[in-house]
Amino acid sequence: MATFERHAAANRSWTRWAAFLICFPLAALWAINASDAYGADPCDLVWDVQTERLWVANGRAGTLLEINPANRKIRQVLRRPSSITKVCLLPESSMVVALEPAAGKLHFLAPNASSSPALLRSIDIGSHVVDITFDADGHQLFVLHRWRHQATLWKAEGADKLNFHLSKKIDLPFAPLTQVVDEARDRWIIGAAFGGRLLALNSQSGEVLNSHNRPIHNIRDMALSPDGQHLWLTHQHLYPEGTTLRGDIQWGFLMENRVRSMAINASPDQWASVELLPPKAALEQPGNAAGDPEAILWTNRQECLVTLAGVGELAVFQPQDTTMLRMGVGKRPVALAYDPVSRTAFVANRGSGSISTISMDPEIRVSGTIRLGPKLSKGLTQKGEALFHDAHLSFHGWFSCHSCHTDGHANGRLNDNEADGSFGAPKKVLPLGHVAKTGPWSWLGSRQQLSDEIHRSILTTMREVPSEEKEEALLAYMKTLQAPPPKQIPSSKVLLKAGKEIFEKTGCADCHVPPYYTDAATYHTGIEDEQGNRRFNPPSLLGVSHRVHLLHDGRADSLRNLLTEHQHMLSNPLPKQDLESLIVFLESL
Repeated sequence: MATFERHAAANRSWTRWAAFLICFPLAALWAINASDAYGADPCDLVWDVQTERLWVANGRAGTLLEINPANRKIRQVLRRPSSITKVCLLPESSMVVALEPAAGKLHFLAPNASSSPALLRSIDIGSHVVDITFDADGHQLFVLHRWRHQATLWKAEGADKLNFHLSKKIDLPFAPLTQVVDEARDRWIIGAAFGGRLLALNSQSGEVLNSHNRPIHNIRDMALSPDGQHLWLTHQHLYPEGTTLRGDIQWGFLMENRVRSMAINASPDQWASVELLPPKAALEQPGNAAGDPEAILWTNRQECLVTLAGVGELAVFQPQDTTMLRMGVGKRPVALAYDPVSRTAFVANRGSGSISTISMDPEIRVSGTIRLGPKLSKGLTQKGEALFHDAHLSFHGWFSCHSCHTDGHANGRLNDNEADGSFGAPKKVLPLGHVAKTGPWSWLGSRQQLSDEIHRSILTTMREVPSEEKEEALLAYMKTLQAPPPKQIPSSKVLLKAGKEIFEKTGCADCHVPPYYTDAATYHTGIEDEQGNRRFNPPSLLGVSHRVHLLHDGRADSLRNLLTEHQHMLSNPLPKQDLESLIVFLESL
């Protein structure tokens, strides 16, 4: 393996900018510059071996790009009114498939070397799609719907594979984010968006086979090892017993950033207890953390590549290595692709609007940068979004705001910080949907201004020096965060109306006041934390159906468990029908 190499300002020099202007076609430059305020937003990549082209899903720009790395020529081949978030190749065909989740559509394109690819067909695949993948021959399509807590299985009709029909809907016990299809075992493995759960299904029938639950979070990506015997995943681990003091942070006692593997050849009854094993090489160490590991990819030479989105780096290792190679790429690297012929890897830098090229031979190094458009000045909200995902905002780069408040939601874990004035009473990380409207902040309601909460979080949780500029930018971004949509819209309006009436009759609405279903006061809830605090500020119930655990210490693992076993704020158990109606209402928020 090559020695450690970091590429910094030199890779972004004026000479590369000049080269970009020479190589970038004026028509493409105009098209991308006209996209929207966010400019280039690469969020997914795929390499086409047949055409020797790199395909880029250009996120909020709403475009699909085709790149020829040999001459750095970029073509905009598809433009849509909303974000393009995923791109993949349709196996056993020449087609490229792009996902437009806001429209609930998949777009099928046929590449053409001499002219723009033809848009052959667009199909509807449902709402809230977060990931797609195909089986090896392209006859099955696997779709994850995050906010619906659902996976769908689609079958191709006809030899051209342009028509897919819905074969199966599978309700999941969590909001999904990432998936892998293990065709050797007919397994379809799905990872949770916010907690540490994995679910294995039969890839042909959709039948649930087994599950795996660990106290981890942010499973951002998964990949099978080259021999198909292990499932590798990137994730983080927030320890409730760790404090936000610098000593705990720098030694990884509070948060760890990891890439680990698990054997997947175990029988269904053994799979739940399979251990997650780290590689021989450490991903991070004190003073050089690996905040927010994201994408993972294995090459044909058994090299594993992992993007470290929070610190703007790429990590590379082989199973036998005892040291990890890390190198600087662009800001917020979130996706990977690989050309096995030229031995070149590609990294999508979402925060920089660029693609880093990585030469894998004769030594592993950053060999260039392909900029997807001119560098646009960022507004205050965009600066805040960049800071929210930047682990350098914390001590030694161990975690970002996103590490705990995943995609603006919550990672489902407990954190022991100074928001309640002391250590020793870890509390649930709260989601940030409509955060500007749901004050006061912290479980004890001790922060009266959101700007003060941001200031104190940087100072006492992330243990870095806040600045007025950073705080204003984060505040502007956090004001844009919305609560997620409900898991499901009830089909029975009668049941929904009954649930709302029970919500009001039992006094739930006294503390969780519409429209944000919270209140500025604190209430005695009949339970206390480890420091004797008994009065808590009610969190907003918007999006409550997506939360992994409930109450300040996460003791309730579902709404049903909250209302039955814990009988939260109920003087008497609810009749069965009232309970069902109330749960339906709460899940509609």
